[in-house]
Amino acid sequence: MPRQDINEKPFDEGTLTKLEIFQLYVREWLPVFLAREKIVWPQVHLFDFFCGSGTDSKGIAGSPLRILEELAKQPAWLARRDVSTTVHFFDEKSEKIDDLKAGIEQRGFNVLGANFTIEAGEFSKTFEKAKSLLCSGSTACLVFLDQYGIKDVSEDVFKFLVGCPCTDFLFFISSAIFSRLGDQPCIRKYLDLGKPEDSYEAHRAVADHFRRWIPAGTDYYLAPFSIKKGANVYGLVFGSGHPLGMEKFLRVAWKKDQLNGEANFDINREGLSAQQPSLFNERPTKVTAFEADLRNGIIARRLCTEADIYRFCISGGMTPSHAEPVIMAMKREGLVECTWSVPQIKSLKDSRPFSVSPKD
Repeated sequence: MPRQDINEKPFDEGTLTKLEIFQLYVREWLPVFLAREKIVWPQVHLFDFFCGSGTDSKGIAGSPLRILEELAKQPAWLARRDVSTTVHFFDEKSEKIDDLKAGIEQRGFNVLGANFTIEAGEFSKTFEKAKSLLCSGSTACLVFLDQYGIKDVSEDVFKFLVGCPCTDFLFFISSAIFSRLGDQPCIRKYLDLGKPEDSYEAHRAVADHFRRWIPAGTDYYLAPFSIKKGANVYGLVFGSGHPLGMEKFLRVAWKKDQLNGEANFDINREGLSAQQPSLFNERPTKVTAFEADLRNGIIARRLCTEADIYRFCISGGMTPSHAEPVIMAMKREGLVECTWSVPQIKSLKDSRPFSVSPKD
């Protein structure tokens, strides 16, 4: 069956959700490396390995143009002399690359001040060429892999990216294929997940499978975001070796899904709506379970510092702000003493004072 060319028709709602999440993360990611007072990584690289022609049939921007839109908003960053920014756009079809180049020039993005690599080539070859930049200690990299199927994000590719010192990535995975064909040899040779009983759980299963590929003893953060497109479920898997990267992705995810922070639909089938609160003031199971676990962890002294609480939030797929109602309530009850209510990334190096009152 020939591949369906997504650039020859309008983007559907699910594709737009994927692109919006990606663009929002680019917006969060760029200032970490370009806006800081003292530059740590003198080279910043953004890779889109399946970039396409840049737009859909109606001219709506795809991932490469959205990267450039975000860069265009901050000309001062690109004018800095102590850091260089390079975008890398690849696609196996040369005609798509020609269209993208024309679109970039038409929109004036070619004079942004960023460097460009725009080439046609198969993923295996373009990824091999990019490896030296991705694993360099002097580069900060963001990788977007919007593959058509599942074969390109192999175990070797995943483990290589996990081992890069400062590289975040977003994979787009057609997790719907596991609900239909997950037990077939043609699928299991790439990702041996089996066939999930619940299609809504397919993308969580994909993320769990990737977690098993993380080398033992490696601190690495993964989070899925499921996207429903018609009757099928697709999704993104985000990965970062730094908790700040994870925090920023979770911030984006919770903006898109105020109930669970991981889907553009009611993934837990709770019948709740962020736009139409329940008359009985029901709250999402994920949020209430997190708050109960956080409170119990503090009382049992399993979480004894601000850094502990920050890591607990991030590891549980919650933003640090989700800890605020629990900390504030426990302060009012006299169960904890601290001057803060939201844990910060800085606490990993220097936690602010936090104490738990003795049990009666």
